[in-house]
Formats: sequence, structure tokens, C-alpha cells
Amino acid sequence: MTDSTSVSINQTIGFYPDPDNIPSISSPSTGGRFYDNEQHYYDVSVSSELDSIQFSSVINGLRNFSNSLYNLNSLNCTDIGIQSALNGGITLPDTTGSWGNFLLGQGAGSNPGDLGEDIRDMANPLSPNHNPSLTIKTTPGIGPAFRLANRNNYLK
Repeated sequence: MTDSTSVSINQTIGFYPDPDNIPSISSPSTGGRFYDNEQHYYDVSVSSELDSIQFSSVINGLRNFSNSLYNLNSLNCTDIGIQSALNGGITLPDTTGSWGNFLLGQGAGSNPGDLGEDIRDMANPLSPNHNPSLTIKTTPGIGPAFRLANRNNYLK
């Protein structure tokens, strides 16, 4: 977030399953928690400046998810990221991937690998998903992976 003096404040968070009750294909839901992802490794990143209304929408959306169940198939870390971006006026592709096997069962939903490839594709000017208003980095780094900057004075 950037206030009127152009001071940028970043907070990088991730939505994770309850570490004491890890979900599985046969039991995909568990408690969900937000954790600090500041030093989290990433392969690609996307960032954008937001106005105060967009930024508030992202924050309020995250607050609404604060008591949500984590579900491998329908509300996982990637789903939260895609929805948070949408709350900020940024449309990210939502490719469905599948996991598991015939013996253990299968699950399907949004996932970080497919989203990373989709974001990488968005950097290509010839891609139908290209968005020139976004800053996309296709080289690995350390968090924040999804940086939101607020152009207005949101802090006062």
C-alpha cells in the first residue's frame, strides 16, 4: 500500500490448512488460517497499484475469509489469491487442475502450479490474457509475490 507521501507498505499473506489436520483427497476440508508469507519463495509474481476503494475491497474480502474452511477442491490458497485479485479489480485466469489417482481418488480445483503458468503467460503480449497494466515478473524471487500498492492515502 502507498500513502499520499509515496510510502509503500507491503504485507504478504497466504491461506493455509490447519497444520494439525492436513486435508487429503478423501477429506479435503479443514480449518483455514492466514500466515505471513513475506519470505516465501515464488517462481512468478504479479503486482499492481490499487486505489483506496480497490485496496479496501481486498482487505474486506480477506477479512470475510478469515473464518473459512480450507478446501483442497474449492477454497484453497490459490482460490483466495484469485478472489483477492478480483476484489482489487484484477482478473487472473483460473485453470482447474486435478490430483490423485484411481486408487486413492481424485480431486480438482485451482492450484498454484497452474496459476503460476497462467501468470507467466499473461506477460506475453500475444496472450489473450495479457494485461499491460500489471507488472509481471517471470524470474524467481522471495516474497512478496503478490504486491498491492495503494495510490491514495489509506492510512489516515
